[in-house]
Amino acid sequence: MDNKNNITMLESDTTTGKTSRRGFLKGCAYGAGGLMVLCSGLGVAATRQPHIDFYESSENITGVVGKKVLVAYGSICGSTGEIAQAIAEEIGAKGYHVDVFPVDRVKSLDGYQSVIIGSAARMGKLISKTQKFAEKFSNKLAQIPAAYFVACLTMKEDTEENRATVSTYLEPLRQIKLPIGEGFFGGKVDQSKMEYGFQIAFSSDKEGSMADGDYRNWESIRAWGQEIGQKLAG
Repeated sequence: MDNKNNITMLESDTTTGKTSRRGFLKGCAYGAGGLMVLCSGLGVAATRQPHIDFYESSENITGVVGKKVLVAYGSICGSTGEIAQAIAEEIGAKGYHVDVFPVDRVKSLDGYQSVIIGSAARMGKLISKTQKFAEKFSNKLAQIPAAYFVACLTMKEDTEENRATVSTYLEPLRQIKLPIGEGFFGGKVDQSKMEYGFQIAFSSDKEGSMADGDYRNWESIRAWGQEIGQKLAG
């Protein structure tokens, strides 16, 4: 059986070949089922992805003692970690010792005066590792200042409507702790870093919603990091 024929392909504009947003959302709805079909033909390899070096750092930039912030992030392909790094640099410039770790590498929140949680999003919600992190440390999170940010393709265009949509993704975190700030940023598509099943499914999408592209606004990201640093200092 030809495995390609079993893949749910995205709806395209027949004149341009581009994947429409409606088609992309429709494809996402079938994503889990499509990967199950892929797995049946390609085995476990379909759900694997290339090795990703997730950014992490533990640096006392200014030498200030007793002002320690954790930036914990959930990422699939590594681009959210790069956002976390930029935010950490801006907060660190305000006089904080800032640690940056993927959420699944954090063992304890002891010693931190505040936490920034960032996450990629898929299919209208934060990725599962971020939600598990928040649930695991919910008691501690409820006791210290926290801020949240999301990186996703919905924010490819920074509009009030898209911000309202992405804002709903943070509701599980707000149930644990109301944040001092929220950031909504565009993400990055790099098909070469996706799970192999998704690479196959999206390989024909060269100009549509899942085509390679970097939609992160670094000026906006760094400005948000500065704003959070000021709020923590206040």
